[in-house]
Formats: sequence, C-alpha cells, structure tokens
Amino acid sequence: MQRTAIPKLKHKNFISIAIMLALFFMSFLAVTNAEEGHCIWYGQCHTDQMGRSQNCYYTGEAKPLNGSGLEILARNCPHMMSNDVRTCCDVNQLETFDTNIKLAANFLARCPSCLDNLVKHLCEFTCSPKQSLFMNATQIEVNEDTNNTYVNAVDVFITNKYLQGTFTSCKKVSIPSLGQLALDVMCGDWGASRCTAERWFTFMGDSNNPYVPFQINYNGTDGKVGPFIPMDPEVTPCSKALNEKSPACSCVDCESSCPVPPPAPPLPTPFKLIGYDGIAVIMTIIFISGSSIFLMSIICFSNRKQIVARGEEVGRQVGRRLAAGLHHPGDVARIALAADQEDSPLQSKRSSTCSVC
Repeated sequence: MQRTAIPKLKHKNFISIAIMLALFFMSFLAVTNAEEGHCIWYGQCHTDQMGRSQNCYYTGEAKPLNGSGLEILARNCPHMMSNDVRTCCDVNQLETFDTNIKLAANFLARCPSCLDNLVKHLCEFTCSPKQSLFMNATQIEVNEDTNNTYVNAVDVFITNKYLQGTFTSCKKVSIPSLGQLALDVMCGDWGASRCTAERWFTFMGDSNNPYVPFQINYNGTDGKVGPFIPMDPEVTPCSKALNEKSPACSCVDCESSCPVPPPAPPLPTPFKLIGYDGIAVIMTIIFISGSSIFLMSIICFSNRKQIVARGEEVGRQVGRRLAAGLHHPGDVARIALAADQEDSPLQSKRSSTCSVC
C-alpha cells in the first residue's frame, strides 16, 4: 500500500505545479498584452440623428487591413505602413477618416507641414493598434436596433509638446478666398486672435460641432497618467520642408519662414569730456560763459548811465554859473576855475569806469 501511494502523491503534486505554471504564464501574457496595447473600437455600427457614424466598441487585437483601406492609409498615414499592416479601423472608418481629412485640407493645405502635423494624431487616434495605451472609452452605448455597442465619448491623452507644436505651425495659415485665417473658422467662437492650442483641440473634440461624431476630450500632459502613456506624434515646424515634394510654408502662412532682418548696427561710442557726457559739458560751459557775459554787461551799462547822468548834472551847474556870470563880470574868472575843478573829477570817473569796462 505504501509503495503505490507514493507515486500517486507525486502525480498530484506534478499536476498542481503544472496548473500554477499555466496560470502564471497566462497572467504574464495578459500583462504583456496590456502593456503592448489593444483596440478600443473596430468598424462602424451606429449612425446618430445628424448622420454621423460612430464606431463599434471592441477591445481585441488589431486586425489585418487590405484593399482600398491600405490605399487610404498609405496616402494619409505613411508612417503607419509596414509589411503586415494591422489596424483598429476597417475600410468604412478609413473612408470617413479620408473625408474629414479632405475637409481640413480645404483650410490648411497651403501649409503642408501644418496639415501633416494635424493628420498624424488623427491617424493614431483612428487606426493605431495600440489605442488603449493613450485612449479610454468613457461612454459606451447600445444600438437598440442592432444590439451592438458603440463608443460615444473618449478621453485622449496627448503631449503638450504636440498640441503646442501643431498649433504654432497652423496659427497663421490664411484662407485668401475668405480674407481670414484658418483658425477663424476652425477655432469656433474664439477666432484666430484668441485661439490657443487648448481651445483649438477642445473645439475639434466638441460633439456639438456637426463634424465631430462623438465627444473627444483631449488631455494635454507631459507624463504618464495612471495606466495611460500620452500620444506624442512627431511635429514638423512650418518653416521646414515636409519632404522633397512639399516645401516649407510661405512667409504669409508661417512667421518663422519670413527672412530675418539684419541685426541693428552697434550704437556709436558716446562722446565724453573729462569722464562725463561731452554734449552736457559743452552746454554747461556755454551756459556759464553766456550768463557771466550777460551779468557783466548789465553791470557796465548801469555804471555808464550813472556816469552820464553825473556829467549832465555838472554841465547844468556850469551852465547856471556861466549864466550868472553874465550879470557879474567879476565872477567870470571864478566860474571858469570852478568849471575846471568840476571837469577833473568827471574825467577821472570816466577813465576809471572805462578801465573797469
């Protein structure tokens, strides 16, 4: 009995170990699959009252793409092409996607890099085989006629670098036929003058917009948010050529494409005297000299008036004495002597005054 029981015990242990290894391997595959990402939709299974198609809820792996779908994907999303193309979108979704791209091209085609930057995130959004890494279906509803579930709202996690880079490359693109900027039409009530990257993408995801089939909430982030890794498509500046066939955007549609003016010449070396501003020093000297000359002229002119007035007074006195001497002939000699005495002080005053002047 003991000899037969021992092998049975070993056999049970072996089965238990095998089951544990299988469970571990399956959990490992589940974790690996979650890390690699999967779809959140595939195909279209609902049309709302405005005629907008909505995608079927699907959380499986991406499916092979062929036929006309490959042509549309190659034309709009060449970066997603490979030998074995697997996507989370079918031909119907790609046809809707192509129609929306042509609508955007009516406003943005003047700047190839701007349009390409915008389309890149729409490619990943619509067809990426790893949608679950950066996108979450937040509202899932049931089509009562077909009993199919469809996605009616999603959260998209995307880098701020991409949002700002795409906005910068598109913000000056013009529509000559309308005499407006493209963002005057594509940024809702904000218009181009008040539009920002956040406002632009919010408007493009608003389900109240007749061209948006369901609510798209763009979440700009610079890092991982929970299990979600933000989408980060490459951005081409509008001043650079997209490829050999698509040149850089023109100066009219891209500020950074405009020629840079030559740098301003350096300022001349300031004129200085004795370590101070030369002009100020010269003006100070002129002011002091002019003021001194003006004051001296006033002083000299005032003394001259006093001297002239004194001379006139002496002349009047001499005249009176001479007139009096006509009545007294004996006084003529005294009058003449007095006149000589009066003349000498006057002459000395004049000579001294002139020496001062």
